[in-house]
Amino acid sequence: MADRKIVLVLGAGASIPYGFPSGRDLVDDICENYPQNAIDMESSSGLQQRTRARASHFVNRLRHSRRCSIDTFLRDNPDLHEEGKTAIASVLLKREQKSPLLYPDDKEDWYRHLFNWLADDQHPNFANKHLAIITYNYDRSLEHYLFTALTNSYQNVDTNAARQLINQVPIVHVHGQLAQLPWQSSGGGTVSYGGKSRQDILEAASGIKVIYEDIHKDPAIKQAHDLLKQARVLLFLGFGYDRDNLESLNLSEVLPTNASIAGTAFDMTEKELIPVKRQLRRLAPPNKRLNSPGLLNCNNMEFIRETVHFQRV
Repeated sequence: MADRKIVLVLGAGASIPYGFPSGRDLVDDICENYPQNAIDMESSSGLQQRTRARASHFVNRLRHSRRCSIDTFLRDNPDLHEEGKTAIASVLLKREQKSPLLYPDDKEDWYRHLFNWLADDQHPNFANKHLAIITYNYDRSLEHYLFTALTNSYQNVDTNAARQLINQVPIVHVHGQLAQLPWQSSGGGTVSYGGKSRQDILEAASGIKVIYEDIHKDPAIKQAHDLLKQARVLLFLGFGYDRDNLESLNLSEVLPTNASIAGTAFDMTEKELIPVKRQLRRLAPPNKRLNSPGLLNCNNMEFIRETVHFQRV
């Protein structure tokens, strides 16, 4: 496997410009909308009544837990895992339906910047960019964006060609994703972007992995570690620096000692940054330094434009 050189690690903040929630907003979205979403899934009044009771119980527990993260809540409530996955899938598929994916605020559209770097030639070859992406998000917005942009940019890039190009950039969903998109698989088990049916929601839910479900033995984490072993530049984008998420990357064991680390720290105070930097230093390889620019208080687009300089890596 070729040296990937650039590894992007994406958190919830990476998808916010495209209509997806932060961790706290996802909790609020579920509390506000999941009971009705669950009822809408059922056709008979009897099923609707039982579903309403089950969904209301789940939402009441979640709301009164005062947790800012659905993952943390589900970690401590294994009896609610399946209901939680269905809740996540139902609200995120709704977000896909309403997503301003191709028309976001241009000042925050970092997907556009990334795509134009990847497709900077008349005959694009994404493998030449030596890029890999590790994401802690469930949504498929980046994949859908790249596919849509590719198939509309080039006369000779059809579905198969676009799939081959996108597959040249490994995208690892550590916590699973809302099922594969139809162009990603010729088999069953796919869900169209913004799927609406009951089956779509259940299929999307089955692709979600609740954090702490033996994550260290998961093939996706192993793949993430393999990509990190090849990193020359490690960039955290829209990442919250949750302790468990950081520790799952096992940076002290897998990251090369000559790799640079940088990341966004949007809307974080200097005092809030102190424990994050301390944690990164603790988890980084021995004698590893946080190379400049380190952690920047800026949005994703500003960070990409200021730090990546893809063509120089």
